[in-house]
Amino acid sequence: MISFVGAGAGDPDLITVAGLKALQAADIVFYDRLLNPLLLLLAPKKAELVSVGKSPRSKGHAQNWITNLLLQATKTQQHVVRLKGGDAGIFGRLDEEIAPIKAAGLPYQIIPGITAASALAAYSGIPLTKRGISHGVTFLTGTQLLDGQLPISLQQQEQTIVVYMGVKHAPAIQASLLTQLPADLPMLIGRWVSYGRQEIIPATLADFVTIMQQRQIENPAIYLFGAVAADYQANTNWFAAKPLFGTRILLVLPELNYEKATFFTTQGLMFG
Repeated sequence: MISFVGAGAGDPDLITVAGLKALQAADIVFYDRLLNPLLLLLAPKKAELVSVGKSPRSKGHAQNWITNLLLQATKTQQHVVRLKGGDAGIFGRLDEEIAPIKAAGLPYQIIPGITAASALAAYSGIPLTKRGISHGVTFLTGTQLLDGQLPISLQQQEQTIVVYMGVKHAPAIQASLLTQLPADLPMLIGRWVSYGRQEIIPATLADFVTIMQQRQIENPAIYLFGAVAADYQANTNWFAAKPLFGTRILLVLPELNYEKATFFTTQGLMFG
């Protein structure tokens, strides 16, 4: 059995019960780069942990190499877990990894996770949709906006637009969106969302690139554009109000206990 598990976005508590059960039963876990490392503590001690993550600054592992690893693992392991950040079905290349599994007739399951867009809104204290303000949500990647051709749906301004993987091409994304959307459109820049090091930066479509350059924003970051972004208020943000938010602590234990570790992360502390 191969389980494709969405690990959620950052906070280890965001993994689903189904995802937790799959991870706790794993014989081998293939995991991505941006996962919270505390999640790996949920796997059995006997489980083999294999990093197959990719980095924006390097080519990383070829997709077919990862798929071949999964196929080979099924020959010797009873339960294989492919642990992917956020939701595996949203810009997670799930289709490429699962096609050979289907072709081989191997048993598998897909366990959805909380995607970064949902986490950004929730941990900013705002909704993704709002009655009379935002009637829908569009998910895009930065590369989809490079040619300046927006999907037809974006011409309707009463919606929320979330752009994944857009740091490298921020100026081109801005130029593309400005062709059809107002310059004063509110937006949020989210970095390390749901971690203790979380940064939520309010801006507008017209000035967000300048702000990113001034703040030296790097990956991982995500953008949320739309009227709902105007609801963000830093002084009333529930996550930032947690005790010791943003404090870095070195925790030394003979053996990490997940229940204790997750308590610290949900209090807003940072690991790694």
